[in-house]
Amino acid sequence: MHLARHFWNTCRSSIKRKLERSLLFDPLNELIHHINTVAPKSIVASRNEKEIALKEEKPNTTESFKPKKQPLINKKDKKNVSIDDDQTQITSVISNPQEDAQIRSVLYGVLVQIYMDKHSWHSALDVIDNALQVLPRTQHRLLLYKYRVLIKSKLGLSISTDMQKFREQGELALARMWREVAIMAKKRDHVINAYQQAIATLQVTHSVFRIEFEILFLEFG
Repeated sequence: MHLARHFWNTCRSSIKRKLERSLLFDPLNELIHHINTVAPKSIVASRNEKEIALKEEKPNTTESFKPKKQPLINKKDKKNVSIDDDQTQITSVISNPQEDAQIRSVLYGVLVQIYMDKHSWHSALDVIDNALQVLPRTQHRLLLYKYRVLIKSKLGLSISTDMQKFREQGELALARMWREVAIMAKKRDHVINAYQQAIATLQVTHSVFRIEFEILFLEFG
């Protein structure tokens, strides 16, 4: 995972541009393949080492491993979905399960973006499905669920199951996701439904955002 961390920190500046992203296609596929070969064992080993260390320091207490919450992706550029602003540089030298999961998720995210750049929507969905099968169940997977929702919206497919993931993040996160669905969707009735869902999701506590979405809905109509 040290090599994967170095690769990510090196290529972060390149993923902003479509052409440079495309050059990462083969290296990404190869790196992801090798990570999936060894990562499950290394993650378990790292977790066991951490648990042993905790027991030595606190023999009478135990701590549950809890993933840190990550902010929902929120892009100003409506048409260009990118992960760069949502991930920080990973500088830790010592591997740990959370950083390993973050790196694996963002690498898959870049690979999905490359397929999206080529409008290879179904190939992108295949990559996401594979990623969700092998990645640890942490908050970092939310990035891939977002891509899956947006791609399915583009193709006119059902997103009801995937949207449940964002419901768990709170009503504002869910409303923002519905707004992105409205931007990505092609069919008029799907766009209308997405805006209506975004508005209905927000309660009085988020009245400012609700008004914003209502204005966007009126502009669309």
